[in-house]
Amino acid sequence: MRPLELDPEIREAVRDLPDFVFSTDTVPMMRQNAPFPPVPAPDIERIDLRTDTNGGVALTLLRPRDAADDLPALYWMHGGGTVIGNRFMDNGRLNEWCRSLSCACVSVEYRLAPEAPYPLPLDDCDNGLRYIIDHAADLRLDPRRIGVGGRSAGGLLAAALGLRWRDRGLDGLAFAYLEYPMLDDRMTTSGQPTEPQLADIHALDVRHIINLGLHSHEKALPDEAASVSRLGMTYIHIPVDFQKPTDGDFDQFCSAMEYWHQP
Repeated sequence: MRPLELDPEIREAVRDLPDFVFSTDTVPMMRQNAPFPPVPAPDIERIDLRTDTNGGVALTLLRPRDAADDLPALYWMHGGGTVIGNRFMDNGRLNEWCRSLSCACVSVEYRLAPEAPYPLPLDDCDNGLRYIIDHAADLRLDPRRIGVGGRSAGGLLAAALGLRWRDRGLDGLAFAYLEYPMLDDRMTTSGQPTEPQLADIHALDVRHIINLGLHSHEKALPDEAASVSRLGMTYIHIPVDFQKPTDGDFDQFCSAMEYWHQP
């Protein structure tokens, strides 16, 4: 956002704040300032799981306490640019979805870049998804109605996870919900941020997930996949106040949404 677009009172309040440099050196501080603790709710049961008794991937299962039947489930990957956040980051909204949709939500603790470059975060998400499908009966989940979802970096991982399962000929994903996902790193559309700081943040996010010169660039970034057919029902959501409708990014995402809907 340009300074002139700020409210005058806010502009005066932030005028003397120091510039924040987004880099690998500042990631630890960002994580320390954003711990994201769990958000308990009296009507929502919370179960913490591990994919392996000796460690494995941590998962949190949320479900309405009064639910008696096997529930549909949303397997959720948090945002944070692939560099910050944890599985409790969206705990409040997942509680609400459990309550209002009568479903279960499972959030995954995937490893973060730059310490864990691609494909390690995706491997964690893959292992967690396999676990809940394999143990659906014990977890009181309906294995025919388990979908994947995430926002921003989580949307990237959800999309990549769908591609991985498709390429391996695996069944079991009922849907994908991608909320303003990080699908692309080319930054060639007219709507890409022009302010240096915003552009640097976006580029740094993507570089972490593909680890710069990684050979599997195409598989790390869903928008560069050779084909996105046979992915099943997919919904891409861009909030109306997220970008101006004329922005190139918005057009690009809408085009991707139409393409990703092809069975």
